[in-house]
Amino acid sequence: MGSKMVLIFLLAPVVVAGAADLKVTTVRSAPRGSRLVVDRGEVLSPSKETIYVHDKVQREEFVGFVEAPLNHGGGPAPHMAMITHCDTGVVDQLDLDAHEYREVKMERYPDEKQFTRKLEQAQKDDQKHARFSTVDTGETRDFHGLAARHLITTITGNDKEVGYEKVIDGWYLSLPEAGCAPEYVRQHHSYMETSTAIKEVGSGFPMLPGLVNSGTVRSTLIYNWFLPSGLAIEQKSMQSQRIRVDGALRDNKFQMEKKVLDFSEDPLDPGLFEVPADFRKVRELYQHRKTGH
Repeated sequence: MGSKMVLIFLLAPVVVAGAADLKVTTVRSAPRGSRLVVDRGEVLSPSKETIYVHDKVQREEFVGFVEAPLNHGGGPAPHMAMITHCDTGVVDQLDLDAHEYREVKMERYPDEKQFTRKLEQAQKDDQKHARFSTVDTGETRDFHGLAARHLITTITGNDKEVGYEKVIDGWYLSLPEAGCAPEYVRQHHSYMETSTAIKEVGSGFPMLPGLVNSGTVRSTLIYNWFLPSGLAIEQKSMQSQRIRVDGALRDNKFQMEKKVLDFSEDPLDPGLFEVPADFRKVRELYQHRKTGH
């Protein structure tokens, strides 16, 4: 039950003619006092992400880790950028603070026919333990000259460990999510997640294996198919659930808000999509955090 809950709904896309470049800045936050039991009761800090798109390449900027580092030594999360070349599958992961970057290769996106088959299978799997419905309120509002529709989605589900209801109150443009992936992928809130596999090794302590970076890069196609298609400019989510913690069922409510702060189709600097010349190429990111150098 995380933010990558496999969730969609179909709306007819309307593409802005001649839109070559795009910049979208989104902020996500949890209202004060909102807590999630499965995350050890931690309050989520506001997070901001900016995505820049030009043709078949995109750049995402955020504060955080591209994957969970092992024994990174603590301290604040780094400023990161990910430059993805959707035509070649090359992804440059840039640590903007350390001036280091790593290059990985993601798998190619499936063609539309393959994607449709994968999506249908994902829907069948999820509908075994979840139901959803979307209501169009009929309201619209202007967003940079485009009409945003007000849609409310309710998702209910139940399995052995958790029962939940999630209500997502959102405003959507009839545009695909920002990015350079094929439009049929973005229209359904889908994206490719690329990460390094972790494996267990002997750690020297009885019954306590250690974890190391295996160096194997894997790509996973993530679906969010219950949500209405289109670009969400604002969402307010409330999730109520009963989860099993230490053998006992506990009630929990969690709120999350998402809002687009900046939306621009002005021409972008081509340098945004290139690795700066003074950045050092490394096999693993965040190594300086372990050594303190």
